[in-house]
Amino acid sequence: MGMWIGRNRKARVTYGFDEIALVPGRVTINPNEVDITFRLPRKAAEPLELKIPIFASAMDGVVDVGFAIAMNTAIFVAGRLIKDGRIRRSYIGVGGQNVTLPRRLVRLQHLSITTGVLVVAVEPHSPAQRAGVLEGDVIIEYDSQPIASIDALLRLLTDEQVHARAALTLLRHGEKLVLAIEPEESPQRASA
Repeated sequence: MGMWIGRNRKARVTYGFDEIALVPGRVTINPNEVDITFRLPRKAAEPLELKIPIFASAMDGVVDVGFAIAMNTAIFVAGRLIKDGRIRRSYIGVGGQNVTLPRRLVRLQHLSITTGVLVVAVEPHSPAQRAGVLEGDVIIEYDSQPIASIDALLRLLTDEQVHARAALTLLRHGEKLVLAIEPEESPQRASA
């Protein structure tokens, strides 16, 4: 089923939770045309097959897996919002970017990771500034956990880390340095 929406352009009519939405056919993936089955192999039996549903509001139009939120994250966030009315996070006050470490440095320092977080900014009066973190440092561990990316660092900065002293291991001019840091509660930011 479809309808013409312009010269040489055809769209399918799709149904959402709230209303009917009109979505261009070349971009949208029709669930009837795509296998969304997740297969788990089992010994001496046929694989266990699970259909993975993709839900979207009619206003979303196109749903991309890149925008999906893990269900355990959604449950956690919903629970905290119901309980506290907000999400509490810890922060250390650095801006960073992922970097690949030179192989020679990885071998020399006996590192378990080949990437880290290059500190490109340190917020004034932040836990990082008080601990002595400088621009140009590369964060490689937080509380004995390897930090290979910004995402890995953010995953560790949970609400339980607020005011919990931790060891922050970093590389400064090729030398390994361990600093004591005490994350604070992330300040509430004004939304635009």
